[in-house]
Amino acid sequence: MYIYLCYGAISFHFEDRTDMGNNYGLVGFTIYEKTANITIKGTTLTIGDPIGKLGKVKTYIYDGTKTVSFSCETCDAEDISIYFDSNDRIKKISYIVFN
Repeated sequence: MYIYLCYGAISFHFEDRTDMGNNYGLVGFTIYEKTANITIKGTTLTIGDPIGKLGKVKTYIYDGTKTVSFSCETCDAEDISIYFDSNDRIKKISYIVFN
């Protein structure tokens, strides 16, 4: 069972891991607008920023969209995905927690 809460530029994703409707935990969030941002290793990113702001990164196509993902190398517990538009500008940033 999932709950999505939208708060302006960010939507939060919660999942009930028991399917009983009483044990919700945060499983991720998505940034959709310029009014929110995220900082990765000292670089602050927001919607509309160019891909070059990330430095040299390897992209892949996911669901028809150019994407970059960063994962926790030591814990396999989280993933940040950044999606780009046709002009190589950030259009969406998602953070997912795997538990």
